[in-house]
Amino acid sequence: MRNPAVLVTGLPASGKSTLARSLSRTLGMPLLSKDVVKESLFSTLGGLDRAQVSKAANDLVWALLRDCPGGALVEIWLDPRRDAGIAAEGLARAGARDALEVMCVCPGDIAAQRYSARTRHAAHLPADEVTLQRIRDSAELMRPLGLGPALAVDTTRPVDIDRITRWLSASAGHLT
Repeated sequence: MRNPAVLVTGLPASGKSTLARSLSRTLGMPLLSKDVVKESLFSTLGGLDRAQVSKAANDLVWALLRDCPGGALVEIWLDPRRDAGIAAEGLARAGARDALEVMCVCPGDIAAQRYSARTRHAAHLPADEVTLQRIRDSAELMRPLGLGPALAVDTTRPVDIDRITRWLSASAGHLT
């Protein structure tokens, strides 16, 4: 059986990248980060708008996942109002039948504060009030994607990586 894709989801600035990098090191699994792909495309190609780059980054992440027969971590922000179905379609294109989700949970106000405190790459939206309010509003709508077992992780305090890896191991054993 092919190892599952592990989706690391959550709001912008909820701790997805930090958690995904830690899980990648701990599990020895490749990490496919939409933000890393998006920033590279934006810097290299130039002249594209953020929406085009975001779509291309999604497509590349799923294409790369297809070539990870041992599974991979996919770190991705999916706006619950805009991106319904993107993960399911991407997993299907990648041939990833099984998915586990680790959802970073963080109140919208905290995520917005973190977002505004960071220096962001030009591929990302500016930390203006429209973007910060979108983050706050999205917090109320965040739910697991429903593509397999999901674990909500509170990222407002130190995360127990051992607990998450135990959950991933146990959950992967129950997939078909």
